[in-house]
Amino acid sequence: MTDDKFYEELSNLINGAFDGAFGRKTENRELPNTKAMAANPSIGEIMTDDLTDVVAEEQQQPHPQHSLYTCIADYTEKTGKRFRMTKNQKARGLSRDEAFSEMYGGTN
Repeated sequence: MTDDKFYEELSNLINGAFDGAFGRKTENRELPNTKAMAANPSIGEIMTDDLTDVVAEEQQQPHPQHSLYTCIADYTEKTGKRFRMTKNQKARGLSRDEAFSEMYGGTN
């Protein structure tokens, strides 16, 4: 098989896959019904809305599953790592103690 024939066959396979996946007809290359698509939100919009809700809920609720650390020193001792604040916590002007309490529910 020559290179030109190979690329032509490969292009036909790719076009056929896209045509099947996106609902285009191969004869006249009609696109799917865009009016129906415009009326329904895309999966990306749905996922973004869902993730935004989850993040908002997570920021408002303490994390009881992480309450095994009583203070920053205890965290450092048990993990061997320094406690680091999130960018969001820094932007809100929290102290390290407040950020730790918010994240792990410990007392300092």
